[in-house]
Formats: sequence, structure tokens, C-alpha cells
Amino acid sequence: MATGVAIDDANPAAPAALGDQADTQPWPSSGLAWYAVVALALMVMLGFMESQILNYLIKPIKRDFGLSDLKMSVLMGIAPTILYAILGFPLARLIDRLRRKAVLGAALGIAGIMTTLAGFTQNFWQFAACRVMSDGYRAVSNPGAYSIMADYFPRLKLPRAIAVLTFGLVMGRALAPVYAGAVVGLATAWGSWHLGGLLIRDWQTVYLMSGSLGFTACLLMLTIKEPPRRGLMRQTGAQGAAARPAGNSLPLSAVFVYIWQNKRLFLPQFISLAFFSVESFGLESWRMEFLRRTYGWEPQVAGPVLGTAALCAQAFGLIVGTRFAEWLAVRRDDANLRTAAILYTILPVFAVASPLMPTPYLSIACSAMTGLLGVACAAPQNAALQSITPNEMRGQMTALYYFTIQAIGMGIGPTVMAFVTDVIIGDESKIRFAMAGSALAVTPMAAIAMWFAVRPYGRAIAAIKAGEQG
Repeated sequence: MATGVAIDDANPAAPAALGDQADTQPWPSSGLAWYAVVALALMVMLGFMESQILNYLIKPIKRDFGLSDLKMSVLMGIAPTILYAILGFPLARLIDRLRRKAVLGAALGIAGIMTTLAGFTQNFWQFAACRVMSDGYRAVSNPGAYSIMADYFPRLKLPRAIAVLTFGLVMGRALAPVYAGAVVGLATAWGSWHLGGLLIRDWQTVYLMSGSLGFTACLLMLTIKEPPRRGLMRQTGAQGAAARPAGNSLPLSAVFVYIWQNKRLFLPQFISLAFFSVESFGLESWRMEFLRRTYGWEPQVAGPVLGTAALCAQAFGLIVGTRFAEWLAVRRDDANLRTAAILYTILPVFAVASPLMPTPYLSIACSAMTGLLGVACAAPQNAALQSITPNEMRGQMTALYYFTIQAIGMGIGPTVMAFVTDVIIGDESKIRFAMAGSALAVTPMAAIAMWFAVRPYGRAIAAIKAGEQG
């Protein structure tokens, strides 16, 4: 089995021996491609809104189950991360082997069922099981979406398409607090109620209503067309094996071997992502609670302001990041990762300042700037990963990419925050200092690591372009 060519200073070759399918197969029509982007963006938006519900129900869940911040953080991060590790990679391998839209639809449908069942649970362990199962199955959405996108768009058009896809995440982030604020207010007005012998608490009504988001995302996947796979690895290694048919994936062990062979290209990207995800997802998990504890803003008040600021800033960030990467691409082969490195270098200023601001409006403004810079990196950074990854491992590579976010950002990030607040500071009202210190520790490291990836990535793209021209 050919496992690709390592990239180092002595051998600046392409990171994989790609087959000829990408040159001989016609690309899908632009109408089909852009419809798929819109459908996938809506899927990402609905999935993110569904997954973020817990962040806006911290207070009532802690009240009803008698949890501390530290115990709550386990439910928010570590527990879903464990199931992600169990389910995420097998599901991602199915993405590389089977019809991707079918795998996505089935997984999202199960996630919707688990979210709905959380509304009927009667104790903490039942609720925790539904919560982690929902996140575990939803983990397949990003590997599936990016794998499909890379087969719909040529490399130079991929950043713009991924920017539209990422706008779904932006909309999810923006609408999640607005949606949660409205639904939480409605559920609070209803109060607790009984269904047969079941006690349905006010916050559980939110889960009953939110399960429909997952079912809608499932139906969306049935409407897109599965594109033909392209960018397959040549299978003409030492043993002269025949070309593997499209969709026959490599095992995860081969993906790790491939990453290690090209470690100067891939490892800095993953390290950078790990540091950044602590701020992007770990600290954001506590953003609403921070506003409540520091400024006295309840979700009904903070949600619309936070959501509107995030929507405007991150939508503009997608435009800035994509256009900047496209402008650089005319001049440099390393444009995608150079864009990310430059923006990551600016980001720490706003990330550290946000929790220290004297007013909630200034805090949200700094947080919005952090989100603008972070999401501006998303499209070029994801386009870079898809461009240098063979088709047979795109699903698993993307799963590993998002597992880094899940394990570090969503797994460790919330728990580190809670540990600092509960154990080191010992005062949950001083959560702002835990957030500022964490941002100061991790965001500069994200920038430093990304700069190490820029030069190897430029050499890889130059070699791929030379192969295409040949």
C-alpha cells in the first residue's frame, strides 16, 4: 500500500500520490454544488444550535441535580468527548466507505432522538446518557460535510465554498443564544408539568422542543446528491497493487502513519487547533454564565445581544478571511495557512481583554472581535486540510481534526475553567479572571504553532500544482 511521500526540507513533494480521477472526471454542475453547500450549511447550523442548548441551562440543571461547576463541566465536555472517541472515528470511516449523505442522515436522526429523549429523563444519569449519545452521533456531521465539499469544488474555489458552509456555524452560534433565550423564557413560564408518571421539568421542555432541529437536519441530507469521489491515492507501490475503487477507505492506523510521515505539515496545524479550541469552544461554553455572574445578565437579556454581535462579527469575518486568502493565493502557494497564522497573531489581544471589560457591552464587543478573527481562519484552514488529504482518508482526517476540538476545546476547556474557578480562585463570581488567564495562556501558542505549518504547506501545494500541470 502506498502511504504517500513525506514532506521535509530535502523532499518537498506532494503529501500524497493522488490518482488521475480528479483530472478526468467532470466536476458537478455549479447549481448542484451550491445547493449542497446551502443544505450542508443549514445542517451545521441546526446541529450547532441543538448541541449548545446545555450551555444556556447550566443554572437549572445544577439546581435540580445538585451539581458543582466542576461536575457540570464533565457533562459539558469530558463525557461527550469519550463517546466521540468511541463513535466518531468508526462513523468517519463509514464516511470514507459508504454513501456519505446516508451516513449523515442516519447519525443526525439518532442525535435528534437522543435530544428529545433527554426531555423525558428522570435522573442525572439518564440525562447524561442522552446528552453524550446525542453529541457522539452528531460528531459525524463535519467529516461528512467537508468530504462532500472537496468532491464538489476545485481547490481554488474550495475556500469560498467552505466559507459558506462555515456561515452555517456562524448562524448556529448567533441563533443559539437567541433561540435558547426565547425557548428558555417560554419553558420557564410554563413551569414543570407531568406526563403520565413522568415529571417534565421546565428546562426539559427545551430539549423536547429542540429535538426537531436534529430531525430537520436529517431530512436535509436526503435532498442532496452524492458527488463522485476524486483525489484518490495511487495504489502502485512496491507490490504494484491495482487502484483501489472509490470509497474504499484506509484504516485509522494508516491515517496516523500518513500524518507522521508528513509531521512537519500536519502536526503544527493540529497543535495550533488544540490551543485555539480552548478559547473558541472551551471558554465560549461559559460565556453566557460569565455574563450572568459578572454583569447580572440572564439568558433572556444576554442572548439577543450576544447572538446579534456574534452574527454580525463572524459573518464579516468569513468575508475577510476568504477574500484575504484568495488575494494571497494569487501571490503565494501557502495562502490558506498564512492567512490563519496572521489572524491568529492578532486574536489574543481581544480574547484576553473581553472578560476584563468594565461593562457587558464592551465585553461582548471584544468577544465579537475574537469570534471575527477566529472564524476568518476557518474557511482557509479547512480548505488547506482538504486540499492536502487523499479522498480515502478525508473523513477520518477531518474527524481527527474535530476530535482535537472536541477533546481539547470542548473536553478539557470547560473543565479547566471550572477547576480554576472552583479550586484555585474558590469564588464562582470571579470567573472573569479564570477566562482571561486561560486566554492569555493558550491563544498566543495557537499563533506560534500555525506559523510552523506555513512553509511546509506552501511546498506541498506547489508540488501538487506541478503534478496537475504535468
